[in-house]
Amino acid sequence: MARFMEGRLKDSITAFRHRAAALGSLGLVVALSCNPPHASQPAPPTSNASVAPPLASSSPVWTAASASPAAVVSAETPPVPPIPPAPVPREADGAAAIIWQEDKSEERNVTSTLIEPSGTGYVEVATRKGHVFVGPDDLFVLDSRKETVKFCDCMSCNMDDTPPCGRFTPATLSRPFLRSLRTGRPFDLWKSHQGGPMGCDTEDSSTEIVITGGVGPMLFSNISVMHVFCHGAHPMFDDSVAIVDLGSRKDRELTPPPEVMAPLLARAKADLAGGCANADEEPRLYSSSARYDAQGVLHGVYDFIVGAPYVCGTGPGHYSVLSSQTSDWIPLELLPWGKLPGWVAAHLKKTGATQAFMIPAERLKAVKAEFNKR
Repeated sequence: MARFMEGRLKDSITAFRHRAAALGSLGLVVALSCNPPHASQPAPPTSNASVAPPLASSSPVWTAASASPAAVVSAETPPVPPIPPAPVPREADGAAAIIWQEDKSEERNVTSTLIEPSGTGYVEVATRKGHVFVGPDDLFVLDSRKETVKFCDCMSCNMDDTPPCGRFTPATLSRPFLRSLRTGRPFDLWKSHQGGPMGCDTEDSSTEIVITGGVGPMLFSNISVMHVFCHGAHPMFDDSVAIVDLGSRKDRELTPPPEVMAPLLARAKADLAGGCANADEEPRLYSSSARYDAQGVLHGVYDFIVGAPYVCGTGPGHYSVLSSQTSDWIPLELLPWGKLPGWVAAHLKKTGATQAFMIPAERLKAVKAEFNKR
């Protein structure tokens, strides 16, 4: 899985790490992943901002019987229902497009390129380092602000203090937000998802925000929050999926097509059977998203999870395993962007990019003026 960081130097989105007595860390990282980071993320899932309820936090008992395929799969596995043919995708409207692609330069690892149709192909109009996020009325770029917080100095407190002694160590964080290139105003879309000190007993905390892509005005990101409490035996984790509409600036839920939920669930169940998954649990939908292929056709991506013992849970966290199902059926809210125009698809195919955002004709003049603003 390719992961690449935006703004390691010039954007000041830098990992700040802190812990009492100069141990451990406090970090905030903003990254872009070409594909959603499933098994590689170490934190256990709790709630999915889109569709899923929290997983149970207790660890199931691991036994040899629970690891046996016979304990999970019955002798006669029911047939998997077929997936009906998907509707013909609708071609997205637009007079231009902004493309995200990997940039392997030393300073930043994301490039945004504005392209327009030209003859039977396309022409690159402008390019800039970093993400350019596309909303209906604004272009946004990633920015950050400094914030000073206090963490409990647990090393100077006794374990029997009730409440903890209240001695603190300051730390400086870099909090990310989006800034409108049209107005300069901030859009703190991740504020409600970020971690930080939790009263006088938090020794350490970190938040990782991974931008996994987007379609139309929808921006997809995975968020992992970790807390270390004073004298705790191990960290506590909270994972979620955030889907934000850059037009309404609100969290959104993507609706899976009802025609395919039963067969996709059956495929996920068959995929997860015979391994680490808890035998008495049914898979549940963890997230719905979508991504374009090299031909510019949008495909739905539906991730299902089921509880698993800590010892073998591979993700998205310690107590689950995941099955990702791709379908020609896309979430209902994304139907207007089901297929990219041929000139945009040609750019994706040539460059290997996977993210494209259409610009309507009535916004093109303003977008050209905004694109190179700092």
